[in-house]
Amino acid sequence: MIGRKLRVFVLVALLCGSFSLEGMARTGKQLAKEDLEGWYVGVQTGFPFAVSTFTSFGTDKARFGWNAIPYVGYRFNPVLSLEGQALWGRVHLSSREAQADYVWDGWRFGDLQSDVFTQRYTVQLNVNLLGFFSQTRYSRWNLEVSPSVSAIGTQANIRPIEGGNHLLESDPRWHAGIGANIQSSYRITRNFFVGLYSNIHFLTGRQLDGVPAGGYGSNYIWDVGINLGWAFGKKR
Repeated sequence: MIGRKLRVFVLVALLCGSFSLEGMARTGKQLAKEDLEGWYVGVQTGFPFAVSTFTSFGTDKARFGWNAIPYVGYRFNPVLSLEGQALWGRVHLSSREAQADYVWDGWRFGDLQSDVFTQRYTVQLNVNLLGFFSQTRYSRWNLEVSPSVSAIGTQANIRPIEGGNHLLESDPRWHAGIGANIQSSYRITRNFFVGLYSNIHFLTGRQLDGVPAGGYGSNYIWDVGINLGWAFGKKR
């Protein structure tokens, strides 16, 4: 419940903030077509959460993960760009309240934590909503929604929350993933831009946290963070 409320809050905040900036974009300095279109590169970093058999919003507290996401893309026009990403990171999960008293190999679920190394390779289509309107087509602001497909690798280590040796290390697993991203960004100079993003990726196959229990169908990673990028543009 906490995770769902937090996800909704962040997504709504990004939407409201970006749409409120549309008015600023109308009066701000516009970009040239050659500056907007063409190749760009950048890096994202953020705080991922996961929900599987265990959850990052566990009984005792929320557990923040970390990631790093270099990317490269090409903007075809003010509306569409295509982007490739690679991600490496880690998420942390613990038991749900209803699971806390389950026992596995002499351990209460409530005393265990799953640390999951993740890697993700993604192709993402970005649709800039501001590009549909003549007043904001070449604005320094972008508001993008992005469907994506991914190959996602996970490897889980289950250990006591209080520390100590790992109790179980899963084999590396690969999942097909389908996701969606929303991002608001601003071009500070002709080339350099910054932004905020939030995305969610649903994983196929076995549970990502490696917990030896069933009964939960959730298997996704949700991420929020910042984006720094450089647009090369086209030769004038």
